[in-house]
Amino acid sequence: MINYIVVNILLFLILSFIVFYAYIKVSKKIQLISNQYNESNANLLILQNVYNYIGHELNLETLSKLICDILIGIIGLSSCSIVLDNSKDEEAVIYSYPKRPYYLPLSYLKEKYNEHISGKLASQEKTLIQNQLSCEEHSMFTKNGTNSFAIVCLCKNNNYLGFLLLEHSSTNYFDQVHESLIRLLLNYIVTTINNAIQYEKIQKLSLVDGLTLIYNRMYFEKVYSNMLSQAMKTHSTLAVCFFDIDNFKSFNDAHGHLLADKQLVDVANLGNMVAKQHGGIIARYGGEEFVILIPNKSLIEVEEIIKNLREQIYLNTLVTASFGISMYLDTPTTPDILLSQADLAMYNSKQSGRNRVCIFNKMI
Repeated sequence: MINYIVVNILLFLILSFIVFYAYIKVSKKIQLISNQYNESNANLLILQNVYNYIGHELNLETLSKLICDILIGIIGLSSCSIVLDNSKDEEAVIYSYPKRPYYLPLSYLKEKYNEHISGKLASQEKTLIQNQLSCEEHSMFTKNGTNSFAIVCLCKNNNYLGFLLLEHSSTNYFDQVHESLIRLLLNYIVTTINNAIQYEKIQKLSLVDGLTLIYNRMYFEKVYSNMLSQAMKTHSTLAVCFFDIDNFKSFNDAHGHLLADKQLVDVANLGNMVAKQHGGIIARYGGEEFVILIPNKSLIEVEEIIKNLREQIYLNTLVTASFGISMYLDTPTTPDILLSQADLAMYNSKQSGRNRVCIFNKMI
């Protein structure tokens, strides 16, 4: 009888242990599922907040600041930089917030961490983390107060856009949690940056002449009034130069559209170099007619600049051009009046034999 009771007690204890063990296992699994669910909800909440914050912004500079604000807030950074370096023809564009006391050492970063920056490791989703910086090797960072940094490549469908540089003043700051947060946000950040880049390209195309790739008349009219208003407000000068390729219709009829178009492109390129060199802009006004705006130059300086351009066209293309200049010096005027004066001066160049420069201010 006693043996029977002992056996039953042992069986009860064993069953109780099995039930308790199963309960612990199930509880842990339920807790794990609950934690994963809560983490998933938290991630979704973060992404939703990020979307609400930056989802509709298409201005690249504003978007970059918003992205840096988000990363600084979520990860607790000291500084955040977005480097857009996807064009071989243009310099990298750098947005840093807060503004760095020292310039970003871009050439140093490209030389030392090229694989991460160039996008070669982007497919492996690797984040470069440097948590201990030496004053000798990383002086470009340490003098900026940075003691840890992370580099994250920005790629969209194998299209390299640039990279993120995340900085912190503490050593050993970046860990696996930070990297997980970065990876959580990265795809959305890259998508919004790519959208803004594409939007900017479309905006530029709408303001650029398709053949010559200089600004078109729409852009000229957009900035001309602003530049004249600024000159009046600051008591500075603004030169308006109209010029027209001489006998272009005859050249086109004699040599064909391809060669005629090449002359338009060559003339536009020469004019563009001159305009950029002197802080101005050039636009194709229509047909074979161009207009240049040059701010902050004296009448003598503008005359010399345009005479040099006329000579460059004469020496380096198969055509010549006639120029007309009008200047805002200090007498109140309007954009239309100044433009018509330049047009009248150009007409005077045509009437005087072409391939010359005429200044309206000297005609009166």
